[in-house]
Amino acid sequence: MGADSVVLCYGLRFSLGSDSQLSNEELESLEDGTEARVAAARRVGLQSQFGRVTDGGEYFLLIGTLFGPFGVQGHERGEFPDAVLAETAARTKRLLREAGLDGEPALHVQLEAQY
Repeated sequence: MGADSVVLCYGLRFSLGSDSQLSNEELESLEDGTEARVAAARRVGLQSQFGRVTDGGEYFLLIGTLFGPFGVQGHERGEFPDAVLAETAARTKRLLREAGLDGEPALHVQLEAQY
């Protein structure tokens, strides 16, 4: 049994829709990493996280630099000095451009609830 966690990611967040809006093929490509954005990110060394908060809820996709899951079954705390944040932002922006992924990167804090 899992536990709720929070994922921190510097990069892009995409809202993907719910089960009724995504085909089985789209979900499978997200799960196996063949979805175009996920594959492009991986090619340049970026990470991705796919999920949803609740059963039946909207799926999300995070692409960028993951700082990890925080919670009972993840990190219980983290510390990211200014220099680390600045380097992460610069590197991630550069790699997002290389991957051809458009958008304004930000620090995303995403709940991943176990349902």
